[in-house]
Amino acid sequence: MWGVILKSGLERDLIENRLLTPEEIQDTKTSAEENTSTFMFALIQSGKVSEEKLQDLLASRYKVKKIDLDRFQIPEEVVKYVPPQLCRKHKVMPITKKGRKLIVAFSDPGNFYALDDVSMIAQMQIERIVATESSIERAIKKYYVPRGGDINNMMEAMAEGEAE
Repeated sequence: MWGVILKSGLERDLIENRLLTPEEIQDTKTSAEENTSTFMFALIQSGKVSEEKLQDLLASRYKVKKIDLDRFQIPEEVVKYVPPQLCRKHKVMPITKKGRKLIVAFSDPGNFYALDDVSMIAQMQIERIVATESSIERAIKKYYVPRGGDINNMMEAMAEGEAE
């Protein structure tokens, strides 16, 4: 068939939409493994697919809505349902609550480990929507760091101050 074994539907989508060749996918997978990053991060870093195009593909594949977190105000009471460490680990961001359902933006809505972790911590049913990884990272910085002060950032700032 293609000479390369495709493990995910996303990889098939990238080929079917003529965004990447099987060889480019294999190169991206190799790059991700060498840099201990995710396939999606390596894909975006390569510049072969934009974050927005990837977001469109993921929304279509998983039949979820997409959101631009840079244009969305997240209620303060919603942020407390998912700790910042979990948001950073899985590239997720809680955005609103409807009854016993927490609406959470995922950079990868197909990451069912993340879905399970968020559901277990929040003790709620989770509805997934997709956002770009960079917008999730900006939202995490905006909504978490100013409130509690991330210990890692505080330590880095102190180290930089000593180095000057």
